[in-house]
Amino acid sequence: LGSAIVQVVGFNGSASRMGFVGLINNQFIYGTGDSLFLGSSAAMDQWNEIRMEIDTVANVSRMYGNGVLQGTESFTAGLAVNNWGFQTTSLGGAVSNPVYFDSMQAEAVPEPFTLVGVGLAGLAVSRRKRKA
Repeated sequence: LGSAIVQVVGFNGSASRMGFVGLINNQFIYGTGDSLFLGSSAAMDQWNEIRMEIDTVANVSRMYGNGVLQGTESFTAGLAVNNWGFQTTSLGGAVSNPVYFDSMQAEAVPEPFTLVGVGLAGLAVSRRKRKA
């Protein structure tokens, strides 16, 4: 069978891959830049979940396959997410073999300091309403 990846690219003057995760035949793969690492085994011809977390504070990407951490890789500091996407590739097999993607989702998670600020603002608003 062919292979498929989900990747995120960052930009700070030039584009650089912040991370990718996917499948090659019966194995999860992950990495950043041009580095490719093999993860745990994966079942072909059935749905597999692949997920990537990009931490732009610590400059680290975490790659998951079926909920299990496959690997963690660092990327160039100062990159801002430029684009993300999915593709079939010729890594380990022919591109002509079918690969299906479902339920794509991108979600920004605020850093802890931002969450504290939002919480304090909410308390201030509720306190003001009680006094009025």
